[in-house]
Amino acid sequence: ERLGLAFNDLGRRRHGRPKTLFFCNELQRTYGSEDGQFAEGASFAVENWAAAGFWQELEDGLMQIKTARIPKLPLAFFTWHNRVEGQHAGHTMEELEETYFDPEFDREKFLRGGREILEGVAAFWDGLEADRVNKVYL
Repeated sequence: ERLGLAFNDLGRRRHGRPKTLFFCNELQRTYGSEDGQFAEGASFAVENWAAAGFWQELEDGLMQIKTARIPKLPLAFFTWHNRVEGQHAGHTMEELEETYFDPEFDREKFLRGGREILEGVAAFWDGLEADRVNKVYL
């Protein structure tokens, strides 16, 4: 609300840009895969990417906006998520150990899941950058 947005202005596919929708579709396809090894690879890759600084950078950027322009901007969701993100990576490491040491472990499927979701992550960020450069503001 402090940004001039209502509940229905956020989180709807109709608001998504093409690269964002591609990323959302890739999350659903890879995480939701019926092939557990492929899905595990996607989960491991995204959780470790996020824990490597994404949430901290997001929190830092939002804090700058709050300090400079919107003093009452609520950031609890972002600060909380940033604090628990390290736990997600730890849990995926435990899952990796269980998966890796299973006699049925398929290294190629696992790595393919990770690569494919990280390509979705890259597409999302490339799309944001293209929109910024081209001044596409919705």
